[in-house]
Amino acid sequence: MKNENGKILLTTEKEQKNYYLKEQKVLEFANEFWKQLAGDLTSYGDVSRDILPIQCFNEMDTIYEAVMNGEKTYADYSFYCGLKNKQAVIRIGIKGDNDKLTAPLKKNIQYGLIHYLLWLVDLPSEYDKAEFQIIAAIYDIPTKPKMDANEQKKFDEFITLYKKEMNELSGSFKYMLCKFVLLYILKSDDWMSTAKTELEKIKEMN
Repeated sequence: MKNENGKILLTTEKEQKNYYLKEQKVLEFANEFWKQLAGDLTSYGDVSRDILPIQCFNEMDTIYEAVMNGEKTYADYSFYCGLKNKQAVIRIGIKGDNDKLTAPLKKNIQYGLIHYLLWLVDLPSEYDKAEFQIIAAIYDIPTKPKMDANEQKKFDEFITLYKKEMNELSGSFKYMLCKFVLLYILKSDDWMSTAKTELEKIKEMN
C-alpha cells in the first residue's frame, strides 16, 4: 500500500512493530560501534563520540522507486553515506519483514561509520582506498576490495606489519599505533620506516 506521496506504507501492525524494533537495534548498534571506532582511532576532542548523524529509512520505498524507474539493480540502496561540505548523513535501509539485526545489516552500518569517520578526519573515505580497507580489516569487517596498485601496496604493507607486530600489542597500544598510521604515516611515501620507529617506542610503553 502507498500513501498520496507514493511512499510504501508498513501495512500490518506486525510490520510496524518489526520496523520500530529493528530501527532501535540499528541505532543502538551504530552508537556502540561509533564510540569504539572514534575512541580507538581519533584523538580525544577532535571527534565527538556522542554525535552521530544516522537515520533509518524504509528500504522497500527505494526498491519500488528503482523498479518504477526501470533500474535493474537496487542492492546498493540498503546503505548510503552522504558527505557534502560541512554536512553528513548516514542512511540505513531496513524492512518490516522481521526485527533481526542481521550480519549484512551490521556490515552496512559499519561501512557507513567508517566512511563518516574518515571524512571527519580529512582522509580518503572511498571504499576502494587503503584507509577504508585498513579500518575494516582491523575490526574484522568483511569486504571485497578492488584497489589500484598503489592503494593495494599500502594496504598489504600495513596488514603485514599489523599481523606480525601490532596485533601482539595490548588493545589501547594497538589502536594507538593504528591511529598514528592512519592519520599521519600513510600520507608519507616512506611510511613503513616511520611506523616501525613508532612501533618500537610503543613496545617500550606496552
